[in-house]
Parts: sequence; C-alpha cells; structure tokens
Amino acid sequence: MYTISFLETEQIDELLELQKNNLIQNLNNFTNDGFLTFTYDKELITNMMHHLPQPVILFKGKIVGYALAAAKEVCIGNRLLKPLIDIGEELIYNNKKIAESNYYTIGQICIDKNHRGKKLFEKLYQTHKNSFGTDYDLVITEISQLNQKSQYKHESIGFKTIHQFTQGSTNWNVVLWDFQN
Repeated sequence: MYTISFLETEQIDELLELQKNNLIQNLNNFTNDGFLTFTYDKELITNMMHHLPQPVILFKGKIVGYALAAAKEVCIGNRLLKPLIDIGEELIYNNKKIAESNYYTIGQICIDKNHRGKKLFEKLYQTHKNSFGTDYDLVITEISQLNQKSQYKHESIGFKTIHQFTQGSTNWNVVLWDFQN
C-alpha cells in the first residue's frame, strides 16, 4: 500500500540513497528509464524543507518516490537551482513575465524503478497541486532533452515546454504547469 506523506528530517538520507541510485552516471539504461542529473545534499534538502513541505511516497514505510519543491528563495541562493530562476524570471507566459506570477520550481522528481507504472508520478504532482495550488499560480522545472521519459511524463500531467536552452553540453527544456488551468 502506498502512502503520500511529506519528508521528515530523519528520512533525508533515505531520499538521498534513492537519488543516488537514479543519477545518470549510475545508470546503464537511462534513455528508457529516465534519470536524475543533479546531486542534492542534505543541507539543500533541509533548506528546501524550511520553505515548502516535500511530498514523498512511502511503500511499507520506505521512500519510493519524491518530488522536491524549491521556493524561489532557495533557488536564488543555490548554484544548481539559480539558473532556472534567472531564465524563468525573463520568460513570458500568458502575455506576462513569469516573474509577475507566484511560482516555485520542482527541484527533482524520482520514482524507484521497482515502483514505476503505478501512477506514483501523477500522485506526486497531484499532491503538489493540492498542497500548493492555492498559494502558487505556476510551477516550473527543467528537463534534459536526453530525458525523453521525463519529458513525456511531465507533458502527460499538463506541463508545457515554454523555453529551450543549452548549458555546457546539455540541452534543456523549461516546462511549466499552470495550476489555474
């Protein structure tokens, strides 16, 4: 039985283990399964928790999925997350700058490979909408263009690609989900 919950401090190491197992450099078949690009640490996740609750999915008490929410304040102070805010603030959506909307970012979403195909991705994002949709208009994130699985899953939720850019040797899509539509 799966349970939606919010990350507790004592669960951070467990989340980081799931993250490690799904980082692109630790996977053999990342094109079919999806992957994570960035390594988050305990300090960053703790900071994220201070600003927004972090939805997780538990199976028999163990974290099998998560979708990290990053408030703008957290992103601005972090070298991994700040580029998305810098780009996002200048983008136009519905004839206005995103900076004029109340938004946050998805820092990372991950489902344990043994629990995929059970609509957990969708449940995590529905938890985001239910938890944050009254306080925020939009959520944005970036997806490596190599990660077609993630792009497809995000589009199935309602995310739309609003921008593309290259950073280093990686091409990225900036995607947005409008909670009001």
